[in-house]
Amino acid sequence: KQARERVLITKKPTILQMSEEDNEPSSYLQARSGVVYDLATDTEERQIGFYYITDIHLEKQLGLYQQPLWYIEDEIKNRIDKMLKNKPKDNKILLVGGDVADSPEIASIFFRYLRLMLGQGKIVYVLGNHELWDEVQMAEGNNRNVDEIIQAYRDACGNLEILENEVLLLYKGVEYKKITESCLIEADESELREICNNSTFIILGGAGFSALNPTYNSSFGLYKSKVTPEEEKQRTSRFRAVYEKMIRCAGDQRVIVLSHTNKNDWSKEPFNSKWIYVSGHTHKNELILEDNVAAVFSDNQIGYKPKKWRLKEFCIDQKVYDPFSDYGDGQYEITVNQYLDFNRGRGIIVEGCSVDRIIMLKRDNVYMFVTNGRNNLQLLVGGRVKNLDGDVDYYYDNLAKYNSTVTKLFKPYRDYLEKISQDVQLFGGNGFIHGCIVDIDFLNHIYVNPFDGKITPYYADDMDNKLVYEDVESLLLNSPFIWKKILLDNYRRVSKKSLLLSLSPKAGGIKQNVCVPELVLDKTMYGPSRIMKSIQYAIDKNVIRIWNDDILNAADKTIGINDMLLSTT
Repeated sequence: KQARERVLITKKPTILQMSEEDNEPSSYLQARSGVVYDLATDTEERQIGFYYITDIHLEKQLGLYQQPLWYIEDEIKNRIDKMLKNKPKDNKILLVGGDVADSPEIASIFFRYLRLMLGQGKIVYVLGNHELWDEVQMAEGNNRNVDEIIQAYRDACGNLEILENEVLLLYKGVEYKKITESCLIEADESELREICNNSTFIILGGAGFSALNPTYNSSFGLYKSKVTPEEEKQRTSRFRAVYEKMIRCAGDQRVIVLSHTNKNDWSKEPFNSKWIYVSGHTHKNELILEDNVAAVFSDNQIGYKPKKWRLKEFCIDQKVYDPFSDYGDGQYEITVNQYLDFNRGRGIIVEGCSVDRIIMLKRDNVYMFVTNGRNNLQLLVGGRVKNLDGDVDYYYDNLAKYNSTVTKLFKPYRDYLEKISQDVQLFGGNGFIHGCIVDIDFLNHIYVNPFDGKITPYYADDMDNKLVYEDVESLLLNSPFIWKKILLDNYRRVSKKSLLLSLSPKAGGIKQNVCVPELVLDKTMYGPSRIMKSIQYAIDKNVIRIWNDDILNAADKTIGINDMLLSTT
């Protein structure tokens, strides 16, 4: 009880006013409606989403001066709760661009509650000049240097990535790796380039510093007494050095540069048009989204003035790691480890594989994996096998034609699923497509019948027990799920504005006023959905995991999706 009554902030927070801050984005390109910027060109399943926010200034935003610890915790928790109320828990990565607080003690409270309420997504954080002020420790007579302060934030915050002149990457789509500043500088460029080429995404992060800003620098008091002009030059040069090393090794890839200060404060070189820059510091919200120009997100700076917090977000293509990218068209014998490595790079979960000999077929960047069974050829479906009727040459000769025909035949149905997915995302659901099912969240779903296009919203704890509803609104109204009110309110709002393309009353196919569910205790819907999911691998990942000769026969004639699914079944 005494600890919770303790007053953390005994010195009035300092305001360093560089210029009049604003609360609305200004931009070379007008901000789009909403706050999700789509930089991806690939399918939903191959996208990675990022939230971002900077310059929260907890002490000023929440009035924490001379307040007890219990009050600080309650205020931070309530504001985070409001910020995330329209954000169901997901795996998006949160980028935090500095100036969260003036001390590790306050920042640790913020990140502790943020982690509890955000979900499983990674949090990546760079420090700003306010963090380096180290106000609580200074008030207690402790004068730490910059490196000690950075380590203090790492010790206090935990369970997140604090980057300072470092790179965080997702290697081969599976394993997070952090490359330190010294390793980046000393790394052989060809080896670093290979690591970057095999990574799903890359984040370069650091405070950046401001030696190249002629006005707002250490002499202006940007870092108080913590950073001298000489140290500022040195630290600016260090961040610029790792930035330029990454330009040489990953300049042609999608790299996210997360810094507190904007690029012109630490580099006068032009933006890399393929890269994404996230920064804050100025309290002047700006957004650059132009063709052939880098995406620059400096448009979610909260600032000193009381303001509603919200996360903005963008999505990018998830880079596919392909260990066979240098292989030409042909038939190759590969190892089980190579097969598992390929699937990991494609984002395909394979628990294991018990076959001894695998033959990879590659043609026009379409893949198929087979093995010789006791009596016939077998198709690898993850870790399982299915019997095939033909020989290896037959499947290799027809591989590219088969894949293009699958894509053509199922495109109308796939487009329909995409429209429903977009509607779901519009009211706050995740919109993930698997087979014939579009997820609203991990318990609420929409099944799209491939035979007649009928939409069936349902709630499911498992594959055996489902509550089926007549429409999405009834599902959200009655679903026993904690986020349902948030999603319901959003659904009603966007529906009222006639923004829903596929799920509105006018879209047809579903009734709107029935809310009594029908209890369904069978797995009928999962049969076609499993087949569609196998077909989805061909469309989304260029991997053949189901073969039906009727698809080849349909290459030059029209055939209905009913016939295709029935014959595949």
